Amino acid sequence: MPKIPTFTAKGSIEQLQGSTTTPQIKLTSTLATAIAPATKMLVDQKIQETNAQNQAEALKLENDYITDLIKVTDTINADPIMSVNKDAANKFIKDQNNILFSKYKSLATNNNVAIKFENYALAETQKTIFRTDTQISKNILKNLFNGYDKQKELLLITADTDESGMAKLTLKTDLEKLTKDTFTSQVSAPELKIMLDAIPAEIDLMDGSKDVIQQPETTLYALNDDKNYLPNLTLKQRNFLKEKAITILTPRIDNDWKNYVAAAALGKEPVPFNMDLAKEVLPAETIVKMENQLETIDDTIGKVKILNSINSKDLKTTIDQYELEIDTKVQAGVIDFNRWKKERIL
Repeated sequence: MPKIPTFTAKGSIEQLQGSTTTPQIKLTSTLATAIAPATKMLVDQKIQETNAQNQAEALKLENDYITDLIKVTDTINADPIMSVNKDAANKFIKDQNNILFSKYKSLATNNNVAIKFENYALAETQKTIFRTDTQISKNILKNLFNGYDKQKELLLITADTDESGMAKLTLKTDLEKLTKDTFTSQVSAPELKIMLDAIPAEIDLMDGSKDVIQQPETTLYALNDDKNYLPNLTLKQRNFLKEKAITILTPRIDNDWKNYVAAAALGKEPVPFNMDLAKEVLPAETIVKMENQLETIDDTIGKVKILNSINSKDLKTTIDQYELEIDTKVQAGVIDFNRWKKERIL
């Protein structure tokens, strides 16, 4: 039977141990030390998730709180008293805010969320109070001006309609008193002076507006030529009255012109047309066209008078002569043929 060979191991136990590939734990290490990095990672992850969860919950509570707080400010803005009274508005905000604050804080699932919400809510409350105060300040000033404008309008109307004339005599004094009583504590001294200095112009504007309606033609001439007419008006106010007069006069002039042309076309003596007034009202290009047309019409009317005064035997010769003159003018471009055909009376 063959003999099985045997081998004798060489080297130390340490050398054999060093040749293995299996991970080894040092003898000086413990199991807790070995798993510490993994444990720390899990703990950190849990902390991050908890923080995110708390933050999300706190933000949701804050958003719901802000939504309800906006409804509180809307109520203030719609209220005729609180919208112009800071004391009443701030008390309302404080009372409602305490209710909302307690409501949403109690919904927090833990103390961390409650603290986050509390910090957010306190900051939002301060901003809401500031915004509300700012808006109320604007409302107060607007309310003041509205009351002033209404009272001033009543004084002007009374002065304009009082047949005794007493209200008109005291109008300047009344307006000055109203302005001082209203704005002395609200605006600076220079600003108040500007308002007081504007009162004479306001009175002149009232008189001018009345004159424009009652006698637009005379008023327009006065505004253009008479420096002593309503001398306190500003340039803007004077131009406003001019435009108002022109608006009233334009359709009247247009109608007068149509009647003038129609009468001439029928061979009648037309009512004289006020070209001077038309020049004050109508654009320059319109006036040029009207003057060219007027020259033709006046020439035609003159010829009709001549035709009516001559004897019948010379009538045809005269008509032929006039028609030749017209043809010559048409060929020269002095008058328009189509327009002449429409308007001529021969």
